[in-house]
Amino acid sequence: MASIKDPKTKFRYLYLNSIREIVTNDSKALEKDVTTVTEQLLQLANHQEAQIRILVAECIGGLFSEYPIDMGTDLEGILMDNKNPLA
Repeated sequence: MASIKDPKTKFRYLYLNSIREIVTNDSKALEKDVTTVTEQLLQLANHQEAQIRILVAECIGGLFSEYPIDMGTDLEGILMDNKNPLA
């Protein structure tokens, strides 16, 4: 089964597309897993490939609009981290 940790970019891309579709059409389906999904997305936020970064941004944006409290702490921590390239 493909996962976000799979080193093959095509599987990452497919996984992220699946997450994006879920976020777009039924984000409540991720309610129990929003923290795990957020952590996985944030790991790829500075990926070298632009397509991956774009999908990650779309997923994070969609999830944040639905789960701002659940995601707020994770995002705030990254933005406050001086060593993180996303900050």
